[in-house]
Amino acid sequence: LLTQADFTITGSVTIPTCSINGINSGDLSQTIDMGFYTAKDIVAGNTKKIDVPLIINCASYIGLNGVALSMSQLGSYGPVGYSQLGAIKTNLKGVSISLIWKDDNAPVDLTEGVEKTLENNSSNIMDGSIQAKLLLMPTFSLDKIEKGFLRSGVNIALRYY
Repeated sequence: LLTQADFTITGSVTIPTCSINGINSGDLSQTIDMGFYTAKDIVAGNTKKIDVPLIINCASYIGLNGVALSMSQLGSYGPVGYSQLGAIKTNLKGVSISLIWKDDNAPVDLTEGVEKTLENNSSNIMDGSIQAKLLLMPTFSLDKIEKGFLRSGVNIALRYY
């Protein structure tokens, strides 16, 4: 006697649902106030490190090993180069912004494909924060530095693993 039975499996495959700085969906756009400095302050190096929080919260996801962050150039605000590793250009001639990872003080690398990995610490909340500091670009001096309101930025991509 043969009988036929149907065996049905249902389910869904999804990517982890995580928030970055409390934002659950869409683009994260964050403005950081670098403070007010005179050109003399920047030339003398009298600027403060400013925390740029990047808190990745995947608390509702199970099985996440970690995340990888990569940063890339936003518009014309590219890397300064070998003379200032981890620094990006601003709209002001002679002024750059140093970007370092807060957890290990390593310069942020804007090279395509370079990632900063953050292992899951069993809480599923990972801190990818950076610190930013205004710098004088090489070959510039007080009389050559441009004054005004400054703008700059980077693109950030997040990958789960």
